[in-house]
Amino acid sequence: MSIRLPIDDYNTHTQNAKHIVLEHVVGPPKGALGALGINPKFPSFLIPPLNTNIQFSTALPRYQLSRHPGLAALDHTLLPEKFNWREDGGEKSALISQPGNQMLCGSCWAISAAGIVADNHVVAGTVNWKPNLSTTWSLSNYPQSQCKGGNPAKLLQDISENGIATNHCVDYSWCSESNDCNGKATAHFEQKDINLSELIPDQGCYDSKVPHYMYYIDSPETISLEDSGMSYDTFINTVKKHIYYNGPVQGGFLVFKNFMKGAFTKINGGVYLETCDYESGEIKFDKDQVDPSNYAGSHAVAIIGWGVQKGVIVDNSGTTKKNIPYWYCRNSWTEKWGDGGYFKMAMYPYNKMSQFDNIVTIITLKGAARGGGIIMIKAIKKPVLKTLPQISEKYIDKKSMPDIYYSSEDKATPKPPPNPPPNPPPNPPPNPPPNPPPNPQPNPQPPPIQNNSTLRPYIFIGIGILLFITIIGISILLIKKFLSNDSPKSQVPLPTTLIQPQVPLPTTLIQPQVPLPTTLIQPQVPLPTTLIQPKTIIPPPPTNTPDEQLITNFLKGNKK
Repeated sequence: MSIRLPIDDYNTHTQNAKHIVLEHVVGPPKGALGALGINPKFPSFLIPPLNTNIQFSTALPRYQLSRHPGLAALDHTLLPEKFNWREDGGEKSALISQPGNQMLCGSCWAISAAGIVADNHVVAGTVNWKPNLSTTWSLSNYPQSQCKGGNPAKLLQDISENGIATNHCVDYSWCSESNDCNGKATAHFEQKDINLSELIPDQGCYDSKVPHYMYYIDSPETISLEDSGMSYDTFINTVKKHIYYNGPVQGGFLVFKNFMKGAFTKINGGVYLETCDYESGEIKFDKDQVDPSNYAGSHAVAIIGWGVQKGVIVDNSGTTKKNIPYWYCRNSWTEKWGDGGYFKMAMYPYNKMSQFDNIVTIITLKGAARGGGIIMIKAIKKPVLKTLPQISEKYIDKKSMPDIYYSSEDKATPKPPPNPPPNPPPNPPPNPPPNPPPNPQPNPQPPPIQNNSTLRPYIFIGIGILLFITIIGISILLIKKFLSNDSPKSQVPLPTTLIQPQVPLPTTLIQPQVPLPTTLIQPQVPLPTTLIQPKTIIPPPPTNTPDEQLITNFLKGNKK
């Protein structure tokens, strides 16, 4: 797609863009604006300069799936039909950035970039607090054209290399405390050509005596349907998966006049359709809405989700309705604009000029520029505490917060929301940095007590081994004792009663001529259990001594 603008040069035109004062509402308007409920006494709404340079493809390498195999392998069918980090991120939604307020400084390019860097750190889990990154740090250290615009693609490349500080280092006080920048002196602003960039502090922090966190990102890349070489479905699903698993992305688009008041957020499903006339009093479509004469500028916002709006009227008949896929976006025009500072942008091809998905060629009198697309980043490194320079003394009195705010950093873990969303996203992809820097703690806490549940299996195994060894040892001792006490068994049973001799024994003790055997003579055959008188068997006498022989002969003589 292309648009021919009656301007000399795109870059020069963006730098010279001015803020826009929307007409004061003197009564309840008809149609969509009436639905806004604007008080007739409400002051005119100021739109900051639409001066973002959205030539992303000239500043960053193109996204290629081959460099992200992990994300490419994830199943897109597991993604919900509707998701955004404002409402559906569980506890992390409380830590996601809020719609910014750039006031009259044309800093949307820096505000949206700081917001998505912070959000990606929250989604990745490198922090458990709200980062609140500093737009002013970017305007001071990576200035480009400061309040006159810049290219967020170049800024994100600088942040990936050198980091970005938080509002505790330096915040937006220089603008919020200046009537020239905060919009309270619009008439004075119109009368004078004020360069708001001159109000921006020099590099450094309000309090350099304490270290401040610096946040980094991985190398940013740009992606568009035209340049990616992907099919439409693959492109859309790739961006969705990146938002879901890594965090919000940045989108650049052309702004037309029917977008600026945010009236579209109140009717027809709240989806911005570029050819719809939202001020006519009824839903009316007109292709002139995207005529070059209605071009207002170019803008950068954070894309934090997606969805499908059902039953959206898409033509003047009022009866043709379609389900329109959209990107859910966070703006930087305060929470008073649109849907609390958010809006739904119809995806390509429902919008062809004012959209993020495809490149739009901007033809000018001196050449052409390729604008639009999406920037994807990834946070893999924890923030690092560093000692940063001191801001010049002349900017110190512009502080809008107490001194304690600038001498500390956010670290508190917030409480979960009272009613957490039903479908929180899964944990971020499991590829942490190889050596992430430690997360410094001002008050070191004692190490947590180790969970012994992981040691229980090893304890049981050790006890089992000891029991086994004990049983084996006892068994060996019992076997040895049994073998040492075991005697040879007799082959025949012994009689239960003594065998009576056939000769009477003397009543007086007579010393036997021969010693009785000390061991029993084993019978040759088993004996019956009843007593049977056996024949007397007298063992042969042993050789007697002389005294024993005299006694024997004497006894024999008496018998004769």
